[in-house]
Amino acid sequence: MVRGPQGDVFRPHWLVLPLQKYLAGRPMGEPTRIGLHVQGGTLGVYAGPDGVTVELVEMAGPFDVELTADAPHLLALISGARSLDDVLATGAVLTGNRRRLEALLAVPSNPMAVSR
Repeated sequence: MVRGPQGDVFRPHWLVLPLQKYLAGRPMGEPTRIGLHVQGGTLGVYAGPDGVTVELVEMAGPFDVELTADAPHLLALISGARSLDDVLATGAVLTGNRRRLEALLAVPSNPMAVSR
């Protein structure tokens, strides 16, 4: 059995590569800027016709939509293991254009993503 975090240190930049992989191949017609706030850091997700890029950003915004959540719930959302409503029910906070985030999550992902 895997134990929980129990005080382990987490670095937000550790999520850049997994998010980039999960979101690969998800082009969006309308350019979208999404801010993901996790454990004291902000990841900028930039989605458009050419695909998605993810990077750790120093200065937040402006974003079309922002989600503040802990790392396990954020990964569960992006991988498809949990819905946006499930993650919001854990206390995550969403501001801005929810439709833009839902559009990114609705596009079929690459084979690395968890099937629903």
